[in-house]
Amino acid sequence: MRGSARGSLLPLAAPVLQTTLDRRTPDRRGKVRDIYDFGDRLLIIATDRISAFDYVLASGIPDKGRVLARARELTLRLFSEGGAHAASRGIIIADTKFEFGLLPPDGRPDADRLIVIDEMLTPDSSRFWPADSYRPGGPQPSFDKQFVRDYLERIEWNKQPPVPSLPEDFVAKTREKYVEAFERLTLRELR
Repeated sequence: MRGSARGSLLPLAAPVLQTTLDRRTPDRRGKVRDIYDFGDRLLIIATDRISAFDYVLASGIPDKGRVLARARELTLRLFSEGGAHAASRGIIIADTKFEFGLLPPDGRPDADRLIVIDEMLTPDSSRFWPADSYRPGGPQPSFDKQFVRDYLERIEWNKQPPVPSLPEDFVAKTREKYVEAFERLTLRELR
């Protein structure tokens, strides 16, 4: 049993670690989300799985999925509007993340206390692909840090200290990608 914010006791629910839809398993399982591909739409379900340091822990957190994504409506709106803007500039936002927080209560029961607490729709928080060179089913050229990840995989870094430095030409090429994304999205030069 556990206490709620109002002091009443609620039974501890079993965590939802895996989902199925009418005996269909997810088309893809992320660390904490199950993804069902319906062709023209994706259904993403936040489970009670929890990850830390890029590993899914064996224990789930009951009700974690229910507490999430409350941010669902805002997330979908931000992604829809940001994706439409990027598409108008020739960029596909293939993947992104949003991080939200809650402001402390201020006494107004109808006040929206949900706030964005981290960068969003940037090359560090998203995967940006040029629409004119997109080819389904394979790796894509990108304007994001995937370029750096690919380099680290190529040199077979073991993801442990010491952290490798990037060669100067690689730093320049990575900067080029970030600047191109900025300039395409804003229609302004970076000065």
